[in-house]
Order: sequence, then structure tokens, then C-alpha cells
Amino acid sequence: MRIAQGLRRLNCGKRGLSMSTGVRCARVRTMAARLGLAIGRPQRECRLLRLRGLCLATALITTAGACASERTAPTAPTIPTTAASNTLTGHVVATNGGEPLVGVSVTLSGRTAITDAAGSFTLDGIPTGTQRVLLAGSAIVPRALTIAATAGRDVAIDAIQTAGFDLAFYRQMVRNGFEAPPGALQPIRRWTDHPQLYLRTVDETGATVDAGTLDMAERTIRETTPVWTGGRFGIAAVERGTAPRVGATGWITVNWVSALEPGVCGRSTVSGNAIELRTNAACHCGNTLASVTLVRHELGHALGYWHTDAPTDVMTGTRYLSCDQQPSARERAAAAVAYARPVGNTDEDVDPMSTVSLMPTRFIP
Repeated sequence: MRIAQGLRRLNCGKRGLSMSTGVRCARVRTMAARLGLAIGRPQRECRLLRLRGLCLATALITTAGACASERTAPTAPTIPTTAASNTLTGHVVATNGGEPLVGVSVTLSGRTAITDAAGSFTLDGIPTGTQRVLLAGSAIVPRALTIAATAGRDVAIDAIQTAGFDLAFYRQMVRNGFEAPPGALQPIRRWTDHPQLYLRTVDETGATVDAGTLDMAERTIRETTPVWTGGRFGIAAVERGTAPRVGATGWITVNWVSALEPGVCGRSTVSGNAIELRTNAACHCGNTLASVTLVRHELGHALGYWHTDAPTDVMTGTRYLSCDQQPSARERAAAAVAYARPVGNTDEDVDPMSTVSLMPTRFIP
């Protein structure tokens, strides 16, 4: 340790001259010589000396070559840090049925594991944080999704089991595969919360809609919403009124109109909040202004679905079989899978990297 450093530590600059940080070793040697200090001989006590009004402290000098140069102390080398990694465990089950899926390859962060008889897998050395996961196998529709990899977490992942699942029909109903041009399959559009229902009690001319028709529409929408959402959502609240309600967030509004395009009895926006039902006599079914099947059909559009190719489906793009037609088994199966996927999921089964929001489409009959 240098004498200059010892002087500064004892704050000897309070009286007279203070030693600056730029003092050269030669000056320190000269001052030490005046005081009769021998550099290199250890000093076991620190004495306050007065010399021409200067305060000087004796500093402990341990080597004769301590002032040979003004080298700075070496710094410790920087050791690169690596991201924390985990042993990730999880299991894969069928979206459509919940059974464990065997023999599925699970790939993330460059590592791959195969699920066992219980659908379980283990991957070592997985970095902590958001990770993209790829699922593949002969028994599933290939899937890509994002998970949060953290220590001690068992990850639950699901994939569409191909056995008993009609992928071509799923594309029709959920991705507009029946009417869209090739290569234009749509991402999933759906509701993410329980919708509320507003029934307007007059048409656009101010004519009153009868109570029987309003009751049928409310009852049908209440009963069918859980079917179209795979049991996830129901109608949270119902209101009726004469005032128009356009574009109200969280509400599906049913409006009654006296005229639409020729041959059209109703229309709706896909994953939107507006349903229009025609009051024309050609659209009546029994004692109500609209059929139960029509209400279910337009509600299907509002909750995210497109036309299908068979009259046995409520979402058919042709004519219905009856005034009170229930959703087919394949429609129910497709709806349950669609509402198990996030908005923006694309074909075949690719989740978006983050949360997305999609605008409703144009009106569809």
C-alpha cells in the first residue's frame, strides 16, 4: 500500500496540503526520506507527524517495490451466465375425449421426448420462460402451442385425436372450408366470455314483435349457447327493449327486420354481436316469426361458425330439414374442439404466439 494512500485514509489534508490521487512514487519516496522512513521496513504503528504545517501519517509499506509502478489492481474475469434450466414434466391428453395420448413426440428447445402409456413425458435442460412446443404423432393432428416452462411444474397439453374426428368437416364449420377459396382457411374466431343477450321488441319500422316469438328466441339462445361453446359459456344476462343497440361490447343483439335479400330469413356476423331475423311471412314457422332452427343457425354464426355442406347440420349452407333441428353430432364435436383453442388458432392446429384479437366478419345469411 502506498504512503499516499495511507495519507488519504487518515484525512491528513484537513490541515494544510492534501495529497492528490496523482502523486508520483518519486515524490512519495522523497517525503519518506525526509521523515527518515525506510521503505520496505514494516511500520507497526501509525503516528501523526507535523512537518511544516503538513499532517503526514506513517503508512505500512510491505515491499520495497511497492512504488515501482502505478499499476491498477487486476479485476476478476467475467464469467458468462447461463439461463436457468429445468426438468420439465407433463402429460398429453386428447382434446376430444380427454384420454392419455401414447407415442406423441413432444419437442421444445431442441429436445424431444415421447409420451408413455399414461401420456406422460420428461425433458431435461429446458430453459426457464416461454417456450414453443410442437406435438406430432400418427394418432393426432399436429399441434404447435406456447407454454411457460418453470421449475416443478407439470404441464398439461392437449391435442386433437384423429380417431373419430372429421378434420375436413371441422375445417368447413370452424375455418370456412366449405365456401372459402382454396388456401383461404380462416383462423378461429370465437367468444372468450359469457355473452349477454339483448332482444329488440320492435322491428325497424316500429312494429311490435309478438311475445311468443321473443320468448322462443330467448329460450333457444339460452339452450343452444352451451352447445355451440362446448359447454364453456352460457348467456349471462338478458334484456329486452325498443331502442336499437348496435356494437355493444359483450352483447349479442337480436334485431327484427322486414326485408333482407331475396330468399334470406336471417343473417349474422361471424363471432360478432349482431343477429338479424326477418319478419316476412315466408320465414314464419308455426306461430312464430322465425323458426327455432334459424335462430340456432344465426347464433352459430355469432359464436364463430361458418356454413357446412349437409342439410343434417344446423349450420348447413342449404335448406334445413325442419323448423326445430338440433345441432348434429359432428357439429357438437367440432364446437367442443374450437372452444378449446385460443382465438387466432390456424390450420392445422397452430396456436398464436401471443393473445390476438380478430374483428367479426361481414354479415352471413
